[in-house]
Amino acid sequence: MAENIIEISFSGTHNNGEIDLSGSPKALQYIGQLILNLINDREQVICVVEAAIFDPSPYNLCLKSLSICKSNTLIKILVLANSLYIQGSQDTLAIFASWLIDFDDTWCRHHRHIDYYEGNEWIDPRAIPLVISVKNAIDRLDFLDSDGS
Repeated sequence: MAENIIEISFSGTHNNGEIDLSGSPKALQYIGQLILNLINDREQVICVVEAAIFDPSPYNLCLKSLSICKSNTLIKILVLANSLYIQGSQDTLAIFASWLIDFDDTWCRHHRHIDYYEGNEWIDPRAIPLVISVKNAIDRLDFLDSDGS
């Protein structure tokens, strides 16, 4: 996986299932920064990022892109036309971006679940659950093995 390349896996239907968005810490931070740039650009409404094509196992599908769109809503996460589609207000997208940007010096396989729960102020109740996971970072188990710890 190249440094700024993301992978998106999906199992389910366009409005139900589970999605995994994976990348190196730098790739996830890059996506977070793109979202912040989108928020700050008065002219731009949508940002599209191409994703890698790969074997998505154990998921069913490999999605081809990530589309982020400004709106006046809570964070909506869905799949449209073989793309992960995330929509939200400037405030909710800023929160979403922060969840990507703080993956600094994170171990491989570290992940974060983004989904609605009762009382959640940022995520739309109909959003598809999303897992953001780190790949191609230092594997903590390999580090511990080589370190002798």
